[in-house]
Amino acid sequence: MTFLTDIKKGDSAEQSVATILSEHWFVEQSSSLHKGSFTDWDLIAVDVDEVTDRPFFTVEVKYDEMQSSTGNIAIEIHNSKSDKPSGLSATKADLWCHVLKDSAWITSVKKLKEFCKEHKPLRKVGAAGDGNASILLYKTEDILTIFERIDGCHKEQLQSKISSLLK
Repeated sequence: MTFLTDIKKGDSAEQSVATILSEHWFVEQSSSLHKGSFTDWDLIAVDVDEVTDRPFFTVEVKYDEMQSSTGNIAIEIHNSKSDKPSGLSATKADLWCHVLKDSAWITSVKKLKEFCKEHKPLRKVGAAGDGNASILLYKTEDILTIFERIDGCHKEQLQSKISSLLK
């Protein structure tokens, strides 16, 4: 895999999540708002009805290409080439969406950080993928207990799931 291939897959995952969330919210990708720069989140969703206490939220989106063949979910925590925090360690998003081959799952960044702190990973990998990411590996069935599946939800279900995660 190359960096450009990874970017295309990541953009496709972001677009898929944006499409799901746009059932209820107006959604923009940070890449369309901040051309050529990386930001602290991937998507921003704005409540166009503004009937909630919280008119917007941000989402970090990660595509996990290997999950379907390994049965594990990778949580990125560090950029090993630039020696900087990345993924879960760097995001300022409210929610974390993990896109798998056939589904999309979302949780709060807070819940995910707590899970990673309280549960020992199967393995820590220092240079995963193209050698640019340090990751924590967890069994899919273990970590998905803190996530909500969002693909295929009705509008009301989606709104309820997101609202509960933002509390």
